Amino acid sequence: MIGLLDCNNFYVSCERMFNPSLRNKPVVVLSNNDGCVVARSNESKILGIPMGVPVFKIRELIKRYDIKVLSSNYELYGDMSSRVMTLLYKHAPAVEVYSIDEAFIDLSNTHIGAYEFAANLKKIVEQSVGIPVGVGVGKTKTLAKLANVFAKKNASTLGVFVLEQDLQYYSDVFMLPVDEIWGVGRRSRNFLQNNGKHTVADYYNASRSWIKKYLTVAGERTWLELHGESCIDIDVDIDQRKSICTSRSFGSVVKLKQELEEALAYFADSCAMKLRRQRQLARSMYVFIYTNRFVQDAYYNGGITVKLPVATNDSAELIKYAREALSRTFKEGLGYKKAGVIVFDLVSDAIIQGNLFDPISRDKQKVLAEVVDKINRTQGKGTITSALQGNLNGWKLKRENLTPAYSTNIHEIITVKTN
Repeated sequence: MIGLLDCNNFYVSCERMFNPSLRNKPVVVLSNNDGCVVARSNESKILGIPMGVPVFKIRELIKRYDIKVLSSNYELYGDMSSRVMTLLYKHAPAVEVYSIDEAFIDLSNTHIGAYEFAANLKKIVEQSVGIPVGVGVGKTKTLAKLANVFAKKNASTLGVFVLEQDLQYYSDVFMLPVDEIWGVGRRSRNFLQNNGKHTVADYYNASRSWIKKYLTVAGERTWLELHGESCIDIDVDIDQRKSICTSRSFGSVVKLKQELEEALAYFADSCAMKLRRQRQLARSMYVFIYTNRFVQDAYYNGGITVKLPVATNDSAELIKYAREALSRTFKEGLGYKKAGVIVFDLVSDAIIQGNLFDPISRDKQKVLAEVVDKINRTQGKGTITSALQGNLNGWKLKRENLTPAYSTNIHEIITVKTN
């Protein structure tokens, strides 16, 4: 059996964890630059606020129902996600982190029943972290996802649902909309509905050959998983990404080269920190700058790939090469809306192929990075940064309703006053 643990309304739940006054009130969390709704409380969903709607389109609803609008606090969400996943690794036999708020769990080697194990795991996470979760269990990943959907939609399940028998024995699950099936996206949903297939039951009862003909091998795999045949194994290996990207759409148009340099220094440093955290090195990087295609007549998309002489995860090196790349792509007189750094061609930091003419002391570089990372972990992100990052004022994200970094910055932790 496979379980899927999913945090309920994750971004909103993180905010409510540190601000109980938000509970039972309509709340929405916005995307970068406070553009669109990316998370909603159940109360906001009931009011009819759709996912992804631009915030300016719901100003009247916000005012009428006193909806609390928050900017995305990614530092907080990342930390709370780490806490949840750490608990899962501790209490579950095998775990595959699927997203920031979801993880698959292998229940095949547990010594108690699937329902009891799932309910106990839910209790542990909610008591230890304070984030409400739901758990779905099935014979395959697709069935586990479907069970999780049903658990969240039906209060009678108390957040835990197990598909132990064949799917057709669960009439309520069988009648869920077809796009609740994992792997059925917008295009597949439209095609299926145009061909009279609107529910999970319709997909399940379709012939295997018809599904394969029109939805290819991927659709056939989903069909097999719905019938209890596992086609997608749990991947418990440590996430070794093929690339890391850090980029931002600017809160306002950036025209000065110096501001772009500061932004790219920040992005390169962020990539370097992620590389060190994953114990990886990059052998190549891609630096890009974009203008706004919807405003300017002459849209400019500048990008350049840099082959690094020695694989590295050092912030200073990546910043240096990012600035050099900018000098080769920057054009005066344009207003830039987005920039970013992608590091790729990654290898383990245990495998370092040196360069005979390398002027850098890699051992000293590593020690310095470890000290900087430790200080930033204990004293708060950004305590020590490169001077080349500037003050972030010219290009930073628009986050007018940002809540404090309650759990990641010692200067923003909750304080309790006593009389």
